[in-house]
Amino acid sequence: MRTKLNILSLLIVLCIILTSITGCSNSKDTGGTGSETAAQNETKAGSSTEAEKTEHEEDVYPENGLPKDPITLKVGFFEGGYGRAYYDYAKDTFTQKFPNVKIETVYSPKIDTVVQARIAANNVDEMFDLAPLYWSTYGINKQIEPLNDLYERELYDTPGVKVKDILMDGAWDTRGEIDGNVYTFPTNMWVGGLFYDKALFKEHGWNEDPKTFDEFKRLCEDIKAKGITPITFSGMYNYLAFSVGWNKLYEIAEINGYIDEFTQKYEYDLEYIPLGSKEMLESWSKLFELGKAGYFSEGLASLNHTQSQMLAIQHKAAMVSSADWIDNEMKDSVEPGFEWGYMALPFINDPNQTIYLIGDFATQFGIWAAKPDINKKWAKEFMLWFLNKDVQMKQVEWAGALPVRKDIASDESKMASIRPGQKNLLTYLGTHKTKIVSGNRRVTPKTGPSAQQAYKLYTDGLVKVAEGKGDPEVLLKEIYELQKKGIEEGKQDSQ
Repeated sequence: MRTKLNILSLLIVLCIILTSITGCSNSKDTGGTGSETAAQNETKAGSSTEAEKTEHEEDVYPENGLPKDPITLKVGFFEGGYGRAYYDYAKDTFTQKFPNVKIETVYSPKIDTVVQARIAANNVDEMFDLAPLYWSTYGINKQIEPLNDLYERELYDTPGVKVKDILMDGAWDTRGEIDGNVYTFPTNMWVGGLFYDKALFKEHGWNEDPKTFDEFKRLCEDIKAKGITPITFSGMYNYLAFSVGWNKLYEIAEINGYIDEFTQKYEYDLEYIPLGSKEMLESWSKLFELGKAGYFSEGLASLNHTQSQMLAIQHKAAMVSSADWIDNEMKDSVEPGFEWGYMALPFINDPNQTIYLIGDFATQFGIWAAKPDINKKWAKEFMLWFLNKDVQMKQVEWAGALPVRKDIASDESKMASIRPGQKNLLTYLGTHKTKIVSGNRRVTPKTGPSAQQAYKLYTDGLVKVAEGKGDPEVLLKEIYELQKKGIEEGKQDSQ
């Protein structure tokens, strides 16, 4: 036993000696000490890390940290009054900057129908990454991606400047928000109102700037006396809402002295139902007064927006309810030199009070939440790209849209290229006490099918009231009850 232990001890001692010799031999062979060898090893390790870091940096874009791997974004684009040229410019310049990104676009004036079909198919791969997904419809069910982080991003073409700091005043106030999640991101601005042929008004000496409801009624009477219908709009698509919509509820509240209370209630109170409110009744009562006097076109329900706008161009109607895209949308239907004038339909009778206009800092896209994270990240980058100065200017020059960046809107040299109709709109805004509201609420109740019926009755009811054929109080009572039922249905579905 002792012999075995002695042999084991000798073996251990021998191993220690051999290890020491090997260590010394290595130090001698490298021409340095053991500590120098460790330093060299650290240097090698550091060089390897730097190489890996450089290789990683080459694989991602420094502007956004996203990988250069090939990716395809599917986009559904609404081809309406603004056209598509500005969008194509944004798409082309974006993919030139980021050549790994391919953008497949479906263009349609009825893109919502295409979107609904793809949602019904329940195929995430075929669903659009970006499409006109209305925030209150899809945000309530968390089907679209929140965009809060985009407001904190720096602009691609103006490093150091964040989105939230460059947007025009009021852009944040019109956001679409549910439970703290913001689902809208502005790419341009639009304002609704009444548009008319300035030459026609000048020819007849009509008042182009009625400052009160009484003055507006006198204008309508003057127009009607010449055998021309004062006002028209698309009843098919509820274009009256671009003049008399949610904005007039604010105006009535201010007229009656409780604007702050109303704003809080409208935007944050889930129990408040605008469709059956006293503000809506007063708004419809004023419309009914105009309707009974015969100031609106007949056959409104069958008019689409193009037909109603043509009535104004052909002087069969003097004014048409629309939004500022009318200038671009109808440019091929007017004679050279035609100029759109602009006015609001005021409900006030004190010129010192505020005229509320409907408008928004438009969001062209929502991002489908079920898409892979990398798709959603690139989709956000594409949305951010629309705030580049060159893209903003293409929206101004080619689409007839108003810019959303205040550094462009305040630059006279850049704004010189806007269309005459938009200049007249901006002049109106600059010479009147106005406020633009979107009608967006900060809280949105879940609703059932009865709410859809209520909204249908609301749009049909507007036409009846404008034609002087529907009692506002009777119509709104029915609409209110249906909307209330729809909210109860939504509560039951949530349980």
